[in-house]
Amino acid sequence: MKIFADLHTHTDFSHGKGTIEDNVKAAIARDLKQVAITDHGISHWAYGLRRREVDEYLGEVDRLKEKYGDKIQILAGVEANILGEDGAIDVPDWLDKRLDVVLMGFHRAARNRQLKNWMRFIILNGQVPFKGWKEKEIERNTRAFTKAVRNHRIDVITHPMYIARMHMGEVAAVCKEMGTLIEINNKHNEISKEELMEAMAAGADFILSSDAHHPDNVGVVDTAAKRAEDAGIGQERIFNTPGYAGSKRIGQRG
Repeated sequence: MKIFADLHTHTDFSHGKGTIEDNVKAAIARDLKQVAITDHGISHWAYGLRRREVDEYLGEVDRLKEKYGDKIQILAGVEANILGEDGAIDVPDWLDKRLDVVLMGFHRAARNRQLKNWMRFIILNGQVPFKGWKEKEIERNTRAFTKAVRNHRIDVITHPMYIARMHMGEVAAVCKEMGTLIEINNKHNEISKEELMEAMAAGADFILSSDAHHPDNVGVVDTAAKRAEDAGIGQERIFNTPGYAGSKRIGQRG
């Protein structure tokens, strides 16, 4: 399955192994038409962008847009962190207005200043084996993701079912309503074939992403493509394939 865009890549501004320019060059070498730079959001204590780095980060993307604009469309983005069951994410308005694309997923290294939320939603998520707790946790995660999608500009939910389990059909229905894509991630395979089929039945559209942490992996989605095919998801439902028939569009703002 051929893709024309990879909208989930990391660089040495977080825990990637290459520069922004390395990822751009790799995307051009793979004949991609669009690539997004999406390092971790500012609440990620281990790998997140620091506020003092944001201008440098976005400035470098702007410089490369000028340098390579005749070869590829480069998007400035982040992989935001969901922070609590209220659906808060770490993309304040001052940052959102400067981004071309916003991805959002669950990461245990995200910080929440409210201790109760931090412990219950982030630290303990996926850790407590008791059935009753896990059922409440799935409900809590479902509420969190649906609130996040409804209340924020989120273009893509990244690696769904990674740590934070949820009712996929319910989340996917809200994604359909709000125009948010469900990612099929080349590295993470936590979402099952059945859950992908459930999301498809709910009407959501999808995107194949490399989640590249090294330039060599930019544009590599063979595993993700195979999982989409196994679930019966055709190109007409996959945003970054030539056969996409949906209405979702992602590009530079302004």
